[in-house]
Amino acid sequence: MSQRSRILRPSGAASRPAAEPTERERALATEMTKDNHYVPCPLCRAEFDLFAAVWCAHLDAEPSKICPACRLCLCDHPAYREPNFWKDAPPAFQQRGFQRLFLYYL
Repeated sequence: MSQRSRILRPSGAASRPAAEPTERERALATEMTKDNHYVPCPLCRAEFDLFAAVWCAHLDAEPSKICPACRLCLCDHPAYREPNFWKDAPPAFQQRGFQRLFLYYL
């Protein structure tokens, strides 16, 4: 058994098939192939197109998009600095300037 196999399969662990994508994950994958990605603003709850929204001018590590309804970005949102609220951006988002994706943008 290779060292890689030992790392990936702890002793006694059964090999399981990959989990089927959830309905939300399937919807997100479909949405990512479109030119729009509508999300509710976490601050005012207005729905806006994340891909069409303007980036804020903050020069911190991760700028955010500006909600066209309330004209606020998420840089001061309490969860914005929490690492658990981020994941690597899927390729469709990377093509639109996102390196990482704030989970409220899903």
